[in-house]
This record gives sequence, structure tokens and C-alpha cells, in this order.
Amino acid sequence: FFQITHEGNKTVKTPTNSFMYLDNNRPWRSRTSDNLTVVFYNEDEKTALSILETALATTESVGGLLGASLKSPLTIVIYETWEDMLPAIRFSSKTVQQELITLGQAHPASGIIMLIGGDQDVLSSTRHETIHMLIYSMLEDSDAIIPFWFNEGIAEFQNPTHVKSYNRAISESVQTSSLPRLDYFTNRPNTPEEIWLMYAMGSRFTDFLITSKGPDKMRLLLEGLVIGKSFDKSFQDAYSLELIDAENEWRTTIKAPMVAPLEQNNFVSETPEKEIDPSSTPSTTAKSTIAESGSRFSSCGEGVE
Repeated sequence: FFQITHEGNKTVKTPTNSFMYLDNNRPWRSRTSDNLTVVFYNEDEKTALSILETALATTESVGGLLGASLKSPLTIVIYETWEDMLPAIRFSSKTVQQELITLGQAHPASGIIMLIGGDQDVLSSTRHETIHMLIYSMLEDSDAIIPFWFNEGIAEFQNPTHVKSYNRAISESVQTSSLPRLDYFTNRPNTPEEIWLMYAMGSRFTDFLITSKGPDKMRLLLEGLVIGKSFDKSFQDAYSLELIDAENEWRTTIKAPMVAPLEQNNFVSETPEKEIDPSSTPSTTAKSTIAESGSRFSSCGEGVE
């Protein structure tokens, strides 16, 4: 908007308006259905329409399950390659950029998702980022601080693409006695190895909660966050047990050691330093690939992956 002050301190303010600026060196096209729009520039309209259909299906299925919906229009910008999208994505460290390829990134406050249309798992990334937008839409006016593991874990719900890789990462950490507590990943990790393990633990624990205890309790957890309860309080009210007790229930299913409350045990084990095995990720290149979502909510940050 423009605000103009004339002589005599008379002020005129124009209505608020927003627009999306796209690189004018590309022949952008778009397709829209309901309040979702895909914007793309290559000739593969079939992929663009598949992405649009996946986003629509996700808002209906997962949105219905969790009691969430999109309050504002959503635009999905599709880049053909990672190199094309790189100048537009949220900054990350050089090490992370070298070892992890960001397959998708959401900008909730702007109502924009960016994806790599040429990636083989683009529909998986579409689902992941769309769930992020649903959760943001639900918690947009909340001051609740969401643990990073939960934010990424719930975005991977019923997403089969990485299940084997996640299970393998957890199994290796259990075998080497290096599986950290969930609250170790309250904030975004700094290394590629820990980022991948955070996705694995968040995904499998969140799936455990929804499948073993039902979606109604997950909705209650989210509703608590909507009205400003802390995450721990919302969790306890929804599940009638402490988060640490629920984590230990899950740990018994993966044959991992139990963990004690922090006041009894201040030790936090770290993941081992090792090279990422490309065969343990869905990438067809030498780099690990994840559909990331960056420093999430403090009610949800700008530029999440």
C-alpha cells in the first residue's frame, strides 16, 4: 500500500494489495482449481496438473482428518530443476546445501509453495508442503511454539516415500545407542545427518500417535495450540499423559532404550558423525534429498521447507 501525507498532516492510505513477482525470463503459465493455483514454465503440463490434484486431495484428506483448512489462496510455483529454484529458497549453511537437496519449500505468510517439478518424488514433496500450509493456516493466529520434530513429522503423515529410509536411520541409531530424545530436536538441527534423523523420528512418532491413539486426539492437540496452550500442555491435555511417556511407548515398539524425564537425566546423546549413505535416501544422485521445512513455527516462520 501507499501512504501519502499532504501539507497540514492530512494522510491518505491506499488499500492493501499484494502480488507475486516471477522471473520474467521464463514463459510462466498457470492452472487453477478452487483456491489452489500452480505456476510453471516448462512444457510438462501433465506434471503441473498432477501436483495440483495432489495438493487438492491432501487438503481434503489430511485437512479433514486434522480439522484444518486453507483460509487463503495457495500458489505452487514449480521449477524444473534444483538449480533453477536455488536462488529463491531460504538460506541454509554451505554444508547443508552441499549434502542435502531441498525438494520443496513453503512460505506460509505469502501463501506460496516452491517445488522441483523434475524430481521423481515431487508429488511426495507436494503433499508434505501442503500439510505444512494446512497447519500454518490453523495456527496462524496462535503464539504457540511448535517443536521442529513435530512440525516436520506431521507433514510426513501417510507419506510412504521415505518410510524405509526413515526406519533404517532409526534402526542404525538404536543399534549404535545414539538415538536422541525427541526434545533434542525442538529446534532445527545444524548438520545433514541430524536433519535426516529428525525427519525420521518426527515422522515415525507422529504416525505412531495418529495410528495407535486415533486422529481425534491429534485434533485435540492442535486445538489446544490454536488457543495458545504450550505444546507440552496441549499434548498432556489431549493424550492424558506426558510427552515423555508417549515417547517411551513408541520406543518400546522400535526396541529403543527408554528415556527419563530431564530432571532425572540431563544427558542427551547425539547422533554419530558419519557420511550419509546415498542408498539410504530416496535420491538418485550422490546427494541426500529431503522435502524440508525450515525453522517452523513460533507460530510458523517465513521460508519453511
